[in-house]
Amino acid sequence: MNPGIGAGDLVFYYRWKGELAAGDIVTYKAEGKTYLGRIIAKDGDEIEITEDESVKINGYLVAEPKVFFKTPQLSAEVKYPMTMDAGRYFIMCDHREGGRDSRYFGAIDEDAITGKVMTVIRRTNL
Repeated sequence: MNPGIGAGDLVFYYRWKGELAAGDIVTYKAEGKTYLGRIIAKDGDEIEITEDESVKINGYLVAEPKVFFKTPQLSAEVKYPMTMDAGRYFIMCDHREGGRDSRYFGAIDEDAITGKVMTVIRRTNL
């Protein structure tokens, strides 16, 4: 999400119950809160976060030119490599070092995804 979404920015999304793809930015519910993140892996994909804090999808390192942070594993409960079942997604925020995402929650069910982001309005100069 470049540039990063900050406090006070307005995020417009629409309720989406169609096909989602890797790279889509979505809103989703986890632990009773609404979160925002990018789909990294979807059904059938195998994701691994390596010891050197890199992301691999289906055995290949992922080039993420707009992510400027390492990707630590963060939670001992989420085991890698992880294969996504049908209707489940691995979602991460772009600010990887402090974000709460699938590295904490595990794979996110399709039913927990509440929308697909259309646009962001910056709070500056409003």
